[in-house]
Amino acid sequence: MIYPRPVLSGLRYLALPLAILTAATMSGQTAVDAVRPFWGISSPGGRASGLAQAFTGVADDATAITFNPAGLAHLTAAEFNISLGHLNSTTVVTEAGKRSSTSIAATRLGNLGLVVPIPQTRFTWAVGYQQVRAYDRRREITLGSGSQTRLESITEEGAMGAFSLGVAYQSSPKLAIGVSLDLLIGNSDYTENITFTALPDSHDFATIKPDYRGINLGLGLLLAPIPQWRIGLLLRTPQKINVEELYTDSYLEGDWETYNYSARSSYYLRGGTSYTLGPWLLAGDVYWFDYSQIEFESDLYDGNIPIDLEINQTLRSSYNSVIGWAVGGELLLPGYNIKLRGGYRLDPAFYPSNGYDANQRTIALGFSLVPVPALKLDFTYTRTTWENNSNESLTAGNLALGLAYRL
Repeated sequence: MIYPRPVLSGLRYLALPLAILTAATMSGQTAVDAVRPFWGISSPGGRASGLAQAFTGVADDATAITFNPAGLAHLTAAEFNISLGHLNSTTVVTEAGKRSSTSIAATRLGNLGLVVPIPQTRFTWAVGYQQVRAYDRRREITLGSGSQTRLESITEEGAMGAFSLGVAYQSSPKLAIGVSLDLLIGNSDYTENITFTALPDSHDFATIKPDYRGINLGLGLLLAPIPQWRIGLLLRTPQKINVEELYTDSYLEGDWETYNYSARSSYYLRGGTSYTLGPWLLAGDVYWFDYSQIEFESDLYDGNIPIDLEINQTLRSSYNSVIGWAVGGELLLPGYNIKLRGGYRLDPAFYPSNGYDANQRTIALGFSLVPVPALKLDFTYTRTTWENNSNESLTAGNLALGLAYRL
């Protein structure tokens, strides 16, 4: 996802998505800054990604601490789980009759978790890390002609992760409940740049480096009316993200300005179910999140008007609540200890798209194998596509390798 800020050029601003909703200013934040901590590419890796994250009603490995902490109670043995993800994001831009395709790659930890059932009790505890959002993207195009030829580029790199502590309780054979406490930590490095071909040593640029810190609570429930059927529910309390942002541009000549602000989200609700039929597992999820309820807080002013008043008005009038969904399936190949899986997820746009397709659509494919009884390897590829405006489309492909070891 790209977040507009101006390059301080006398010629033009870069044409950036979401700029239709809020005017960017050099000295203050915008509604986009309020939304930024809560939206991005989600690439947690492992089995859940192979099911397109239709995992709330499955939740049977260490990643349950993120998807539904109640599922931790169903692990009868201690488990260590880790995954790595390689994200390759490609942006295709067509502007003024010219087309460009630019990519950027990042390899990061997808998740790391440890689950330990407490002997002689119905309790299970877990600690873990999960990458919840990635912001990597690069846009580049050459425009103009002759002495006015210029290269315009945008580069953003960064991610947000959740460090979690969870506990689950098996209250009855059919019902488990769980809770997780999440510490959210992340950062982003965003730069807009214009370089003029005739003057390669002269360029306009703006760089924004926000650091994020936040906390929230997850409450989960997992019901199993019969052994083959599970129903999961997840409620996440509002996340308050505190931001310290560094800003510089061509006119500051190497000096940095610091801005401090915060954004508080709405509640997050998610439900899912899964059903096992012989070698088949079928799963589905649905979630709700309201971007218009985000609350922005800052001590900056635009003239005599507090910036947070303007931003919150924009959020209420221009941003939407969304209902997203995911479906996934898994097939066990008898005699081979191999599972094939796949899924599809839709993350709707939270702002008016004005005719272009801003919805994120994700296709997932993967498989797992068990070389020895205590060890499972997961391989997953997900491909997410969407449009930022009528002439800019993006593709984010994530290749993940996961390992789960039952102690």
